[in-house]
Amino acid sequence: MYRIGADYGQKLDGTQIKDLLGAMGIGAAVQLLDRVARRLMASLGGSVGGVAGILAGAGVAFVATYALGHAAKQYYAQGRRLSQADLRALFERFRAEAEALVPTVREEIQAQAEKLDLPGVLATVRGIPRS
Repeated sequence: MYRIGADYGQKLDGTQIKDLLGAMGIGAAVQLLDRVARRLMASLGGSVGGVAGILAGAGVAFVATYALGHAAKQYYAQGRRLSQADLRALFERFRAEAEALVPTVREEIQAQAEKLDLPGVLATVRGIPRS
């Protein structure tokens, strides 16, 4: 979202990002992501752990990133003048679009998930230097 805002000449800060996410209904988004994860798990045979769990998580990340990114792009393209209802509608539209894309990009999601260095990612997020 920071890069998208910068592409439109906006300098984002934490408050602005929080406001944007709130306007998109991030509470509803969490419920949505749970629903998406359950659907993805069911489509992968219902297994909760292992590769299926990683793929489901990667699929959820894809759906969320796609929906948030595309909604943010519209928000900034229209001069940050969209109402909360319009932002929520955009998020929902792009979420549905992303869910429909998952079968098409499943192999790419799987390839990326298999390359994921989860301990490395977690260490980076926590600010722990890797040796």
